[in-house]
Amino acid sequence: MNRKYELLQDDTKEFFGVTLYRIRALIEFNGIKVGELGGYIATEKNLDHSGNAWVSDNARVYGNARVSDNARVKTSFDYLCLGPIGSRCAFTTFMRSKDGGVIVACGCFTGTLEDFEARVQQVHGKDEHGQTYAAAIAFARTMLPPQEVTAC
Repeated sequence: MNRKYELLQDDTKEFFGVTLYRIRALIEFNGIKVGELGGYIATEKNLDHSGNAWVSDNARVYGNARVSDNARVKTSFDYLCLGPIGSRCAFTTFMRSKDGGVIVACGCFTGTLEDFEARVQQVHGKDEHGQTYAAAIAFARTMLPPQEVTAC
C-alpha cells in the first residue's frame, strides 16, 4: 500500500498525556498537495492511507478514533468516538464527510450515518445492542448536524 502521509517526529503536541504528531502529505490526492501539513494524530491507526481521508489544520485525532474513506476532520469537533459499545464492545467513530454529512466506522462497517442506521436495524432491531447504537446515532446527529457545503 502506498503511504499518503508521514508523521513528523519534530512537530508534536501533548494532549492529555498523549503525544500527537503533525502529518505531512507524501502524495497529491483530492486537493491535498505533496508536502502539505495536516493536523495531529497519535498513530497511523487514526488515519487511513487509502481513500481521501485527511486531518486538517490543528485538528487532533487520537485514541481509538479512525478517519477513513472520504472523511475530513478540520477541527476536533468534526468527529465523535464512542465506546466501547455494541455487540463487539468496541469503539464507533462518527466523522464529518467532505459533503457535510457523517460517515461511520464501526467494526467492519464503514458508510454513511443513514446506511449505518439501516444496518443496525437490520442486524439488531430493538435488542440491547440496537438500542445502544440508536442512542449513539441520535447523539452523533446532535453533535455533528448536517452542514451546507459551498463549492470553492
